[in-house]
Amino acid sequence: MTGTVETAVGSMTLRPDGILHVVFDFDESPTHEMAAKFAAARNDLIGSTPPPVIVEIIQIPYASRAVRAFLMDSLSPPPCRAVVTSEVSYVTMFRTFEIVDTNKTPTKYFSTVEDAVAWIHEQDQLTVDHLGTV
Repeated sequence: MTGTVETAVGSMTLRPDGILHVVFDFDESPTHEMAAKFAAARNDLIGSTPPPVIVEIIQIPYASRAVRAFLMDSLSPPPCRAVVTSEVSYVTMFRTFEIVDTNKTPTKYFSTVEDAVAWIHEQDQLTVDHLGTV
């Protein structure tokens, strides 16, 4: 299944190649309710097996420790994660997140979505379950 879901914190698109492309672009700090709606929308879109993910960050404000913990506990880790941003501060934020990520998801940073897609395909992490019509 492919499709796009809009949430208060951005959009999620399950691409035909099986990659989940999340775009974060929001102004206000996320609440627990916003995080819960995001998690539910993600799970509805992807089903029970998380695909590789591209996290594209346009704008993202500070999230409280409680909201971050909720998301870490309620989202199944992807097999690999590509982060796309031009902001050094967001790369630093994700590198800090990697330190506390108990799942140790392979993560790499890119300046373009195209480079992120190429890296994910190189990881050979896409299974038949994640591949749609390519």
